[in-house]
Amino acid sequence: MELHREFRVALPEDVPNIVALVESAYCREVSRTGWTTEADILGGQRTDLDEVSSIVGDPSARILLEA
Repeated sequence: MELHREFRVALPEDVPNIVALVESAYCREVSRTGWTTEADILGGQRTDLDEVSSIVGDPSARILLEA
């Protein structure tokens, strides 16, 4: 079975959701239920709005999201 997925480049309005996704995936207690976590080795935030905004705004960088 062939899967076809479409992706798009992240926009400034996507930044809060990207930050929330990264934080939930790697740093929160809930991340311990998944296959990967940094919860035991990294304290505090993994990223923030300013950092992700700078990546999204950088013409030489891309964050891709499923369309």
